[in-house]
Amino acid sequence: MPGEVQVSSDPDTVLVTLLGSCVAACLYDPVARVFGMNHFLLAGRRTPSADPITSEAGRYGIHAMELLINGLLKRGGRRDRLKAKVFGGANVLASSAGNPFAIGEINGSFVKEFLENEGIPLLAADLGGEAGRQVHFRGRDFAVYVKLLQGQRVREVVAEETRYGRRSMAAQSRPVGGGVTFFDP
Repeated sequence: MPGEVQVSSDPDTVLVTLLGSCVAACLYDPVARVFGMNHFLLAGRRTPSADPITSEAGRYGIHAMELLINGLLKRGGRRDRLKAKVFGGANVLASSAGNPFAIGEINGSFVKEFLENEGIPLLAADLGGEAGRQVHFRGRDFAVYVKLLQGQRVREVVAEETRYGRRSMAAQSRPVGGGVTFFDP
């Protein structure tokens, strides 16, 4: 689901997600035999558009990548052995919902830049376009299988991503616990 990170060392595990404008990064350490996938809705940097969906709420990509890497390291992976495959980043929100912002393109650019900055080799990618994707990441051989989604299934993925985005932004705008009391020493 959007916002989730999963890590495993079980070779029989297959991680699966559905993507529209979201991106899933599949990382693995072939020596430690650990692997994982994240699914993020928004990139982690501001864009010139100053649209709230790509600025204030846009930090999810950076957090999702760090959570995934840290999860792999906790299970014995080493940063210098990590390999990456990334998917998603379709511009389905722009084309389907009348949204003028190319969130998918921003997400795709973010994940490639992040991996390059971290020195993690990008071995495979299927980013962009207008079709959603179903992604299966196998633990046995670290193979990724991608199915392009069309029609009603894409609309369902877009609706889920939109709901997740609204919930995330609403959670950010709510005050967090209790009040603040100021006092003089």
